[in-house]
Amino acid sequence: MKLLLVFCGLLVAVLATNPDENVGRDAGLYEGDMRLTIDQAILIESAGDDDILDVRGSITTGKWPGAVLAYEIESSLSSQSRAMAVIQSAMREWEQKTCVRFKKRTTEKAYVSFFRGSGCWSYVGRTGSKQQLSLSSGCWHHGIVIHEIGHALGFYHEQSRPDRDNHVTIMWDNIYESNKHNFKKYGTNTIDSLGTAYDYGSIMHYSSRAFSKNGKPTIVAKKSGVTFGQRKGLSTIDAQQMSLRYSCQTATPAPPTNPTATPATPTNSPAPPTPSTNSPATPTPSTNSPAPPTPSTNSPVPATSCNFDNGLCSGWSQSTSDQFDWIVRGGATPSSGTGPSADHSGSGKYIFIETSYPRIANDKAVVSFSGFAGGSACLSFYYHMYGKTVNQLNVYLGSSKVFSKSGAQGNEWKKAEVSINGKGNIVFEGIRGNSYQGDIAIDDFSLKKGSCSGGVATPTPTQPPVISVKCTFDNGLCSGWAQSTSDHFDWTVRSGATPSSGTGPSTDHSGSGKYIYIETSYPRSPNQRALVSFNGYKSGSACLTFYYHMYGKTVNQLNVYLGSSKVFSKSGAQGNEWKKAEVSINGQGNIVFEGISGSSFSGDIAIDDFSITGGSCGVGGVITPPLPTIAPKPPIPGSKLLFVPKSDQRLDRSKDRQTHRIYVASLSSDNVQEQKYM
Repeated sequence: MKLLLVFCGLLVAVLATNPDENVGRDAGLYEGDMRLTIDQAILIESAGDDDILDVRGSITTGKWPGAVLAYEIESSLSSQSRAMAVIQSAMREWEQKTCVRFKKRTTEKAYVSFFRGSGCWSYVGRTGSKQQLSLSSGCWHHGIVIHEIGHALGFYHEQSRPDRDNHVTIMWDNIYESNKHNFKKYGTNTIDSLGTAYDYGSIMHYSSRAFSKNGKPTIVAKKSGVTFGQRKGLSTIDAQQMSLRYSCQTATPAPPTNPTATPATPTNSPAPPTPSTNSPATPTPSTNSPAPPTPSTNSPVPATSCNFDNGLCSGWSQSTSDQFDWIVRGGATPSSGTGPSADHSGSGKYIFIETSYPRIANDKAVVSFSGFAGGSACLSFYYHMYGKTVNQLNVYLGSSKVFSKSGAQGNEWKKAEVSINGKGNIVFEGIRGNSYQGDIAIDDFSLKKGSCSGGVATPTPTQPPVISVKCTFDNGLCSGWAQSTSDHFDWTVRSGATPSSGTGPSTDHSGSGKYIYIETSYPRSPNQRALVSFNGYKSGSACLTFYYHMYGKTVNQLNVYLGSSKVFSKSGAQGNEWKKAEVSINGQGNIVFEGISGSSFSGDIAIDDFSITGGSCGVGGVITPPLPTIAPKPPIPGSKLLFVPKSDQRLDRSKDRQTHRIYVASLSSDNVQEQKYM
């Protein structure tokens, strides 16, 4: 008993010292105090790197328009004078040191809702709808509230920066095994930190003993005499980086006495962007060329060559109808294992597409040259396509594709010479692959009259036909399938009935094989997500077919995405039967199945017999014809279960009942529900 009291005392002390770590509170939190939206989870998953997460120190998407964060404070906090005081003082510091402003919500659809939840946590960046920010009583400290607001404005943690290993050492042996994922490093990208130096003094930095299992340091500075993990206030670099993020001045006029009043939008703030939805649609590729930007009528006479050493030359412009821009750069690209180490000449600059987060598969970057007058000419340029997940470089003359390369072409600059004859803008289109290792660069562009000597225009490739694929799951996850590492739990391969009665199938769709399903028994809690994806669909018109089973009193939701576009969704119980779904798809990206747990164990969701065939499905779009009802699982008399392990073997409940009762009783009672076999 004394040992137990000592342990509890130590745990309380740890929580009191580092409340924003939320130790032992919520397995659904990312890095201790951040919640991810489904889009963010899918984007991180699509990066395809389990060791280095390819995301940014401050997210470049999810900005608050005009640097104004709309908010409300729920009654659970507004009735607490101490909580209100620290929220107001935290907002005041953000307003005094940056261009960020806070505005009480009126009719805004996107806003932060401060509430008294379990622990200290926030969503990251603007999600596009109501997003909660939790402040339990242990979080009512000026610095902690500043830290959580920093997440809501778009900051991740400082020690996750791509250059962190140059400044700190992570002591992995001192970290709880279950918390080691909190110390993953983001993708190598100098742009991510917006050009700012590593900041030991950042309010977003972990403490030296964050998530320590033995009281020893988990992070050690490589520079002597520095301390980190402060929760007192914004550092100079915190303020600088936030102002860079919102493209406005660091210093601003003094805020009004009442920081909750609606402030005027700073005149130097950017124009509000169009609010994004929670599931941004992935653009459907077109066989037509991308729409080039309209050149200015006042532009100087375009040059017929450009080495990009001084940026984009006259006559060049970025598209405004693509997903991201080409970047001018000298030296190596930020990410390792992709892109050139120097320009073609070895000493100048080039332009390239940076495929790190927040880019997703098949995003396009388009840049064009408007100075070609037409006729016969030799188009010459150098290209560099190096990396595991390089996708495609296309060049168009007007609407005609004259050059195309797909996949990695080696770590070298290669010369392209293309004879062209026609009229129109010359358009370069770079398409992102499925991870950050897909940078594409071009350099030393030139145009000369007459055809090239030996240069032949690359014929326009035809779109490859969709290859039929299928997976019955009888041998587990098939090739091309993978569990997400950024969700709450995994899909499980199973044959026969699921462990709990009153939910899940009794057998697979065929009656004799296997299927995959989400097991919603304890320790699952409501609205936790399981993601599994298939990366074998490339593009084109296809019919996606699968069977799904959604039976139980508390079934929540099954969603299917193509890239970031939701193409199928079912909510609630659909009967004790397998149903067929046929979905016509035409686009690019991974196919992602998302199962969401309900409010109890009686919410299992299963899928089986996945297939993709070329061409659209038959008339009817999404087809879910009813199948014969499968008989309910027979009752198991006189037995009840408090904990259901994920295995293909049912428990000997009479033997294990006492053991599992003790196990559950030792856990937090908040999420414990007695589960019965009828």
